[in-house]
Amino acid sequence: MAGKFEDQTKKRKLSSYVLTEESIIKNFESLFGHPSECYAKIFYLKLSNQKDQAKINFMRFQEVLMGLVDDSNKDNANRACFNILDFKGQGQLDIMFLIQIYNNTSRDTLFAQEILALIRVYKQKNILLQGGYRRQIVLNFATFNGLIPKSCMVDELQYACFGEYVPKKVTAGLVTAKL
Repeated sequence: MAGKFEDQTKKRKLSSYVLTEESIIKNFESLFGHPSECYAKIFYLKLSNQKDQAKINFMRFQEVLMGLVDDSNKDNANRACFNILDFKGQGQLDIMFLIQIYNNTSRDTLFAQEILALIRVYKQKNILLQGGYRRQIVLNFATFNGLIPKSCMVDELQYACFGEYVPKKVTAGLVTAKL
């Protein structure tokens, strides 16, 4: 009985700590090593379920980010990153949204290179119709996971939020992508 009461007390105490849009934007550069007010705003809106002026408690923060440390399936961490980028929550990435992120992110980061890879594939197959594609592709999780098998967001968010980081070899196609 005492254990259950202690668990509820801990949950209530954790719920009293809140994140705001201002605090996420202010601390984004110190957490991730590069400033991106646009991505910080997106991250905030994802945590707040697209509600402006909301306060995010620790339990909500944990709910959104726990997929990053779930090792039960190799795609779970990538799925968590995809879900953060899936701003509308429709199961597919919005190309205009990706372009906005790319335009507001430092070009020399791995994150920007991953976004650029997604934009290029969309452009080649949907706008230029290269590669013999007659139908437009959708940037869903299967496409995302095929292009980016291990997103750099996984490592950055794991390190920033949980203090653990295991360097992974970066996919050569992303690092050497031509602008």
